[in-house]
Amino acid sequence: MMRIAAVLIAALVSGAAPAADPPQSIAPTTQFAIACYGKQKPTPACDKQAIANINRARAMEGVKKIKLPANYASLTLTQQEIAVSNAERVDRGLSKLPERASLDKLSKQGAQTNSDPIGPANHGWGSIWAGVADPLAADFLWMYDDGPNSPNLDCQNPGDSGCWGHRHNIINPDWKAMGAGHDHDSLAELFVYP
Repeated sequence: MMRIAAVLIAALVSGAAPAADPPQSIAPTTQFAIACYGKQKPTPACDKQAIANINRARAMEGVKKIKLPANYASLTLTQQEIAVSNAERVDRGLSKLPERASLDKLSKQGAQTNSDPIGPANHGWGSIWAGVADPLAADFLWMYDDGPNSPNLDCQNPGDSGCWGHRHNIINPDWKAMGAGHDHDSLAELFVYP
């Protein structure tokens, strides 16, 4: 049905506190599961359900509805991953991260092995992976269904250090650049400092 890998944070750079975590994980709706799980590429049906689930979760946090670039549908899948993560950052007062081709390559390697990508030497880095084909579906899982009682393998019990780890990577204020990669139903992202 769905796979989500544990988050890997190789270095915490400044120790800045991430935005507050939601009080609980929000499970996706049945319609989301039907539209998004088991697909090999993004579909309009999954996009629609993922956006509805994202906006439902954002409303519970008091965050406005997600705003994607006007040209989102014409972006490459890698560019869509970057755009969605940047939308999450901007709506929380953080800067957009520039895309680096070298990080895209490392992210693709993670996606091809169904695992968190490994970051470059001599950088602080964090990475995330999800076993879904759609960037919006991955975003919902990483940002809103990542705490206790979620598919996050590093959050089996409340208080586990990996709870909300995917979310922390996306909205970490310290990152300076990111990359993204995909391979059918496998998406990965890599964040670096400096």
